[in-house]
Amino acid sequence: MPEWLTYRLSDFLMFTPGTYYRLFERQNEALWPLQLFTLALGLVLTGTAWRDAGRRQVLPGLLAMVWVFVAWAFHWQRYAPINLAAKWFAAAFVLEALLLAGWAVRMAATPAAASRSRVGLVMSLFGLGLLPLIGPLLGRS
Repeated sequence: MPEWLTYRLSDFLMFTPGTYYRLFERQNEALWPLQLFTLALGLVLTGTAWRDAGRRQVLPGLLAMVWVFVAWAFHWQRYAPINLAAKWFAAAFVLEALLLAGWAVRMAATPAAASRSRVGLVMSLFGLGLLPLIGPLLGRS
């Protein structure tokens, strides 16, 4: 019984950090050059959200499709073999996709309001411009 006190939190990890990083590398290699398409799509969506409030209902609908793709391609296909909870993560992503699709339908039924958010623009540009550079800046492929 006293040996239980010798365990650390890291002893309960299902995989090493290196395995986790390699998972992302393999996913990105398998999907290449889809990343370029999604980057371009993200820029188009950001521009659409900023300029044209009349087409705003398209944005959550497209995000819903991306969420379903991530649920299947990453959580279900790649992450599930090394994490017991990954299938639950996939289910949560699908639920969020359904909520986004419902939001898109609701937005289509209501009149457009011209609302712009600088915070949203900054977050979008951060996700599109700086976030992809974090791995290479930290020495990862």
